[in-house]
Amino acid sequence: MVNSIKLLPLILTLLIAFQGELLSQIPVEVVDNSEDMVGQMLVYRVKEKFRESNLFYLPLISKGFRFRVQISTMDRFKGDKLSENISTIYSVVWLLYDDEKFIFPIYLDHTLGYSGRDVVGIAAEDIVAKTDKIVSQLGELIKMFDKFLKPEGK
Repeated sequence: MVNSIKLLPLILTLLIAFQGELLSQIPVEVVDNSEDMVGQMLVYRVKEKFRESNLFYLPLISKGFRFRVQISTMDRFKGDKLSENISTIYSVVWLLYDDEKFIFPIYLDHTLGYSGRDVVGIAAEDIVAKTDKIVSQLGELIKMFDKFLKPEGK
């Protein structure tokens, strides 16, 4: 509880700083740390899903405010010649980043999973859906603090 209270001023500052950016189309940087073929397919599908989205876009130059989605993968059966390139293990980390306003990115969430080659599209949709959920939660937090800072009737 005490640590949460200490973080409140930092959270308020960040939410107020990014309020304008969260109301328009949202930039998402996808960082590819894949080391296997199925992992590369996963990252490609995630990027394609963001390109198809009306809410998100992939900036050509990663600079300024953006959500960063870091995807790291490795072959699930690495070293087994009969089962290589069938499945991947992946880790996704979501960060809020702005190299103009602060030095370090802000950690938002993470997940681990695995995906077979035949269901990479479903895993990509899950990652994009989780990104949407994180952005929505941040937006709700901004609205909540906005009401707190500007009470009705004043």
